[in-house]
Amino acid sequence: MKREAIILFENTEKTRAVCVDKSAAASILAYINQDDAHKKKFKYIVELILKRIRMPELYDKEDINEKCKDITAMKFFKNGSNG
Repeated sequence: MKREAIILFENTEKTRAVCVDKSAAASILAYINQDDAHKKKFKYIVELILKRIRMPELYDKEDINEKCKDITAMKFFKNGSNG
């Protein structure tokens, strides 16, 4: 099944972008915008991604299941508050 994505941010060269699945955008954005700590961490992770700075403790590729492979998951907080 083909899915649509919403581009949230992209680098100036338009070669790298941070996107969310359109059908899940509302819940993802609600999670990100729940407080200043989440907004700040999201902005920091986005900057790393767009600058191509690899930091696996904050974001990394994951295979969730057979249908959801090669996604990049953001890891906001080590205490498990990751949505």
